[in-house]
Amino acid sequence: MESCLTHVRIRWVILFAGALTLGYLLAGAHVSPKSIGESDFTSFYGAATLLREGHGAGIYNPALQESMHAALVFPDRIGNLPFVDPPAAAAILVPLTLLPLDVAYHVWGMFEFALLLLAVLIVVRSAPWPSSTPHRWKDAAVLAAMAGAGTYGVVVEAQWTPFLALGLALAYRQWRSGKLASGAFVLVLAAGLTKPHLALVLGAFLLGWRDRRLLGGALAGAVTAVLANVAVAGPQGLTGFIHLAVTSQSQWALSTYSSFVSLPALAFGHSSATYVVTGVAALIACAVGWWLGSAVRHRNGRLEVALASAAVLSLLAAPHALVHDTSMLAPVAVWMFAWAASRTSTDLATRPSVGAVGAAWFVITAAGLVSMITVAVPLGWVVATTLVVVATLGSIVSLAPIRQTPSMLRIAVPTHH
Repeated sequence: MESCLTHVRIRWVILFAGALTLGYLLAGAHVSPKSIGESDFTSFYGAATLLREGHGAGIYNPALQESMHAALVFPDRIGNLPFVDPPAAAAILVPLTLLPLDVAYHVWGMFEFALLLLAVLIVVRSAPWPSSTPHRWKDAAVLAAMAGAGTYGVVVEAQWTPFLALGLALAYRQWRSGKLASGAFVLVLAAGLTKPHLALVLGAFLLGWRDRRLLGGALAGAVTAVLANVAVAGPQGLTGFIHLAVTSQSQWALSTYSSFVSLPALAFGHSSATYVVTGVAALIACAVGWWLGSAVRHRNGRLEVALASAAVLSLLAAPHALVHDTSMLAPVAVWMFAWAASRTSTDLATRPSVGAVGAAWFVITAAGLVSMITVAVPLGWVVATTLVVVATLGSIVSLAPIRQTPSMLRIAVPTHH
């Protein structure tokens, strides 16, 4: 039974999270033309325009990119923002190039917000909520997830990450119902078309799960993504994307990244030592991701926490990840709230697991917002440190021996012994 105090707390969560999300939308609606020119969206729009004009692989030509960017932001003089996403991402944006830059920016930002909301709603309907869970708890989970700092980054930068969040949400829904192949297909395809660098550990997680259906779906998704990218810009365009994605990392201050790279950068700056330490950390994260997948293979009741941990580690292992990329964790937050609610206790609010998940999401959000507000002082490492702590705790819970799996957490996937 829900206590009166719990009801009051949930009401305040709904009000606060709703107000914060509304604030994000208002901030996005009032972005100045100069800020739009400085946003990541301008590089997306420029690449899509080059593609519409028939340049194909030329969308990764630095000279063409710089010329297009300068024309788009004129009379402002803003340094070029290179387009470092897959060719298919540019193709998705081609229809918006028929609109003026500022109009296209607002349309795309709201579209991305809608995609993120759709991802969260898919998960709230698929997650293992106890049958006695009040509807306001689910409403609170949706609003809390949407109030994450990543949502603000998505709205003000008109970023891509909600595509990956939607792929992750759909994969989770399919896996909960035992459809391993289709879940892996949609996750790999979503990553391959927009942000493959954010899915490194998620890929290791799939390999660790070691199910033929899962791996078959993942392979089909990867092949489809590669063929789509080649169809858009040819083999040369795909090569140009890989080259630019690898070499462009040093164009931004590493301390602004919300991934492993920002931590050694505090001590070593832009040096070989930083990249070596980051590479080792990414390999360790992939190894842990494989282990998490293996844990789900043998006990499917671990899916929620193990997949959440793999998603956080995947964000950390990315060579290029900023605060807006934490929006991929919005659907993760929802299924973790549902998982926490399934722990045994009379009052939902008294369950330590609920408090732990809520605290983790609050700290991630607070760290992200602080790092975005204090632009003059790069604090991406604060977000990275927070994610490291959350991923470590989640991995410990995922891999620890458990005696019994609550029935509502069991999914329709056969365990392997």
